[in-house]
Amino acid sequence: MISGEDTERKLETLGALADQFDHLYADNYEKLYQLAYRLTGNREDAEDVVQEAWLNAYRSRAQFQGKSSQYTWLFKITLRCAYRFIKKRQKRLPIEDLAARMGINEKEVFSKMKLMTPVEDQVLIAEMRESCLQMFMHCLPKQQRIAFILKILLDLPGGDVADIMEISQGAVKVNVHRARSHMKENIEGRCSLIKASNPCSCSLWVTYLKVEGKENLITRINPVNRSTPSLRDRAFAELGFMQKVIRLYDNEPNHDGYYSKVLRLKQLLQEKKLMILE
Repeated sequence: MISGEDTERKLETLGALADQFDHLYADNYEKLYQLAYRLTGNREDAEDVVQEAWLNAYRSRAQFQGKSSQYTWLFKITLRCAYRFIKKRQKRLPIEDLAARMGINEKEVFSKMKLMTPVEDQVLIAEMRESCLQMFMHCLPKQQRIAFILKILLDLPGGDVADIMEISQGAVKVNVHRARSHMKENIEGRCSLIKASNPCSCSLWVTYLKVEGKENLITRINPVNRSTPSLRDRAFAELGFMQKVIRLYDNEPNHDGYYSKVLRLKQLLQEKKLMILE
């Protein structure tokens, strides 16, 4: 028979685990959200992923066996929750499809776009930039995409990336190298943010999509770029290619913070409205 003292000790242990878990998840929430968002390319899906990951981790926190660090354990759970939302790889960039449909080359497409009057809507331009970044991301095969996000964008140690992805560190290096090569091939000679003389600009694409009545293709998320200073300043212009790419990706859609979302989940738990945990 379990004594009252044993029961009290067990409750204290569970309470300590809950507090420890809260701190751990709060400390890593922004990176977990970035992982979910960059993999899904969609704010709503990303929020579903981090919510499902929190529930799964909270439910199994007492069973954590210490075979990996707790923070890589959280990333593993988030990655597994994201798998069903991950889009298939895009075979070609939109500009390549457009050029093929028009029967001309990319250079001629951009020349036609430049004849249009560019828009000045900075919100739409920022959202177009984010749409392009997601398109570039989804041109990468899945394993390369995951390794690139974890190692390059989130700057996690290679050993931790290997643990999260459950592959060797050598395989992480191969995937990252290939992802960097694909990114360079797709972006370096096209994007005017990487090099001002490049032909492709976000304002041109917004103009083209507005003329064609295809504004729905722009990701409407009002992205918040955390990098300073401006992407157009001299300091940015002097960065190397990959440093520029990292800065470009240092943004995310406006979303609920950790505590507002978790408080709601905890309330639902207390009210026993989350059947997944019963």
